Amino acid sequence: MTRLLFLLAVCGLFAGCTGPEYSYVRSGTPTMKLEFHRASVKPVDNWSAMEAPGPETLYVCPTVEITNEDLVSSGVRQEGGGFLIVLRLNADAAKRFGKLSESMVGVDGIYPERLAVIVDGKIIVAPSVTAPMHDGLIPVSGPWLKKEAEHIAQGLVSAVSDNAIGHKEK
Repeated sequence: MTRLLFLLAVCGLFAGCTGPEYSYVRSGTPTMKLEFHRASVKPVDNWSAMEAPGPETLYVCPTVEITNEDLVSSGVRQEGGGFLIVLRLNADAAKRFGKLSESMVGVDGIYPERLAVIVDGKIIVAPSVTAPMHDGLIPVSGPWLKKEAEHIAQGLVSAVSDNAIGHKEK
């Protein structure tokens, strides 16, 4: 089961992505803290050990690459039987993330680094980067129900509960 969730996360995070079905615009102080860090399955000097989803320990770089401040909006999109949280970066962050993702793409199918997506101090997903991403849209896949995905997406950009735009009830 852990491998399946990880595989879904890898496919969802780094496959091409269209926008979410609806979005939460950035407003107020987010209720959840978002950080993206480089990570490794092998120990690296000065990197901190953290539990990852499943039975894995990852070593996380202290440098924060992306935070809530880099988000313009977040949203939720249904993908197959699950839900993606789609993060939209501002122009500066999109450029930085494009360079970061380019530098992390593996060679010959070997991916030495992972990208740890950390929410409120816990790694929620840590996929390998399989392709550069320059469009500023980052789909994050996980084992969420729709309400959980909505709660996370909203908490990353706002403390307000009614700032959904383009909401489509199903």
